[in-house]
Amino acid sequence: MASDLLRRFLPPGRTPGLRALRALALLALLVPAMVLAGYAALTWEQQERLAEERLDRAADLLLEHATRVFDTYELLASYADELVRDLSPAGIRADEAEIHARLVRFKEALPQVQDVWLVDGQGRGLAAANVFPIPPNLDLSDRNYWRALRDGVPEPYLSDVLQGRAQSSAVFFQYARRLSPGPDGAFRGVVAVSVQPDYFRDYFARVRAFGLSSAALIRPDGYILARHPAIAPGQARLVPNAGFPQAMARNPEGGTYLGVSAQGGGPVSLAYRRLSGHPLYVVVGMSRETVRAAWLRGLVLPLAIGLPAALALFALARVALGQAGREAEALAALREETARAEEAEAARRRLDARYRAWFAHASEGLFVIAVEEPQRFVIEALSPANEAISGLDARKVEGKELSEAVPAETAAVLRARFAACAAARAPITYEDELEVPAGRRRFESSLAPILDEAGRVTHLVGASRDVTERRALEERLGQAQRMEALGQMSAGVAHDFNNILQVVVGNLDMLRRAPEARRERLIGAALQAAEQGSRITGQLLAFSRRQPLRPEPTELNALLAEVEGMLLRSLRADIRLVLAPSPVPAWVELDAAQMQTALINLAVNARDAMPRGGTLAVRLRVEGEEVALEVADTGEGMPPEVLARLGEPFFTTKRESGRGTGLGLAQVFGFVQQSGGRVEAESAPGAGTRLVLRFPRAAAGTPAAPAEPPMPAGPSAAGPLRLLLVEDTPEVAAATAGLLEARGHAVTLADGAEAALAALQGEARFDLVLSDLVMPGEMDGLALARAIRRVWPGLPVLLVSGYSDAAGEAAREGFPLLLKPVPAETLVAEITRLAA
Repeated sequence: MASDLLRRFLPPGRTPGLRALRALALLALLVPAMVLAGYAALTWEQQERLAEERLDRAADLLLEHATRVFDTYELLASYADELVRDLSPAGIRADEAEIHARLVRFKEALPQVQDVWLVDGQGRGLAAANVFPIPPNLDLSDRNYWRALRDGVPEPYLSDVLQGRAQSSAVFFQYARRLSPGPDGAFRGVVAVSVQPDYFRDYFARVRAFGLSSAALIRPDGYILARHPAIAPGQARLVPNAGFPQAMARNPEGGTYLGVSAQGGGPVSLAYRRLSGHPLYVVVGMSRETVRAAWLRGLVLPLAIGLPAALALFALARVALGQAGREAEALAALREETARAEEAEAARRRLDARYRAWFAHASEGLFVIAVEEPQRFVIEALSPANEAISGLDARKVEGKELSEAVPAETAAVLRARFAACAAARAPITYEDELEVPAGRRRFESSLAPILDEAGRVTHLVGASRDVTERRALEERLGQAQRMEALGQMSAGVAHDFNNILQVVVGNLDMLRRAPEARRERLIGAALQAAEQGSRITGQLLAFSRRQPLRPEPTELNALLAEVEGMLLRSLRADIRLVLAPSPVPAWVELDAAQMQTALINLAVNARDAMPRGGTLAVRLRVEGEEVALEVADTGEGMPPEVLARLGEPFFTTKRESGRGTGLGLAQVFGFVQQSGGRVEAESAPGAGTRLVLRFPRAAAGTPAAPAEPPMPAGPSAAGPLRLLLVEDTPEVAAATAGLLEARGHAVTLADGAEAALAALQGEARFDLVLSDLVMPGEMDGLALARAIRRVWPGLPVLLVSGYSDAAGEAAREGFPLLLKPVPAETLVAEITRLAA
């Protein structure tokens, strides 16, 4: 049957002219080459854009890291200055041991710090973290950082990379500030934080997921403080006409430029960002060779698919060209001698044998389909390779219509593909997952139509390749990349919390010896840092859809009216707020407090997207069984690649350092999804952004019925209360008990649910049980509360939790719940209310 197809395609007596066949053979190579060249140019542009995006993301990541680390140096310098603010040089030397011990404790918490030095106004060392006692003849007045700060240069000052004197093996650069001046305003000296360049080199070396070839910290004068890969000391200062100084002159805050590698001199794309508040830039580079290699890897698959097909078509055209030549000779000879006809027939048979050999031994799964009518396709031939990858038996399926040869689902998919090729009258490529006798496999296929003299499609010829294992490998690679991204996110959270804890520890340490007038400010700073950690935790829980919610019937028109004032305070005076309520009540079931937080987060993002003013419109609509809350701004908008990542944790569209953590929109997306809704987003550069929050519509005023009746009120709380505190963490138990006992209450501690039940069954009587929700063992806080409600129905129970899957269940069952961290006055007020 396949040989008959070849005879119909090149019938004797109607073979095209030799010139046309030569052109066909040439086009068989030229057209694929042109297509590949066009594809290569397109993918090169795409690879360039991808490399630029990865370079920008890497620069932003290293900027965020460097900013936080250098803010820590600032905190450490301020701490050291505060430590000796009221001491003269003689007083500092007298207290050198105590000062040295304090500096050591602070330095040990910061692995990136080499040392901390206090130097007096004459350049003599006073105290340090790594050196004790300070040698009496140690003179540092020739150090450039001491001279620069003495001469009044702006603070802070970053020195060159130096070699230690008291410790000759130490290599560092100094982050230096002046000590607070004395009463006469005279220069008292400097505090210098010694920074290890190796710390930044090691961190730069770990950030390899972006494909970077280099990363560096560079001063505005072009001096390289730290770099990965490391460079020779003689290359530390850039020449005045190098790419970085020129780019910095054009755009001091940040940008990109094309330079050459400090090692090898090859071309490299670079991006730089200035640290806010510090005379420093982060510069990251990506080798052009890396971009080129990624581009070439992307061409491997098109070459692997297209080249064999082009060569096969060229070979077929060449065979046809040879056949045409032989047939032309045979026809010429036929006019002279009829015996030459037998020679032409022999030549045709040789060509037929070559075709069968190619069809039988090709590595791809070849097939020929007869088109009998628009939607009827008959399998005419299957190659052995096709039998191997599909499991079909050519002897059983050849001559059968698709629905008779393969499962119905597979037949429907193939029929649609064949019909599309026949209708287009042009080759197509596609990839499908099909159910075949060999199992459920994924095939990558190409298909071409064969037309008769009248231009009708009579046959389809195709080739398939089994790519099931390759796609599975790609999926595993994608999973590995997602796990790497998760590790980076976890490292970011850990870094943020370490910085927050550092602020808390630093302020509490200074509180020990601070005068009464400064204590409130230090306490406030520590509490503010703790509240920042609480906000980060809440945003992470919202993104992960694990935050404990208190859903209740809420009318969104009323909620918008309540939150209008807060929205106005979140915007600037040049931004107009437009509220368009729904003409009918818009009832939904959700946590109203979290809804207000989500609206404020959206307003803040809209404000930052409209630096030159604009309009923020909030519109509410009831659409069938859904309630749609639309938030639209007239700001700068976002390109598609940024819009696609909206809602990812730690991804922010704000370029400026410190403008966002990337958790605000993550909270919105997580809260909406946890509430049973979804978020739709539309945006384009220069066209603003439109977000629609869609929630299931609830029945008007339907109360959220608890699974069991609410807890009854306990005895009067007019006097001191007898409290049973159930907490398995000793530190938390001690702090909570001390807080309550300071209010005059009697507290009995139990380290778990079993111990609490034993105490309740004893002779002691209690006015209220305060229990953590998460505890080890078979019984957690919710199970304990249920047991108390069942056995002692008149005894109130108050649950507290930082996070638990059972928090929402506890709220639905009517148990009072407070979320950690709980302010002291809130805890005492809730205990008093429940025990009243």
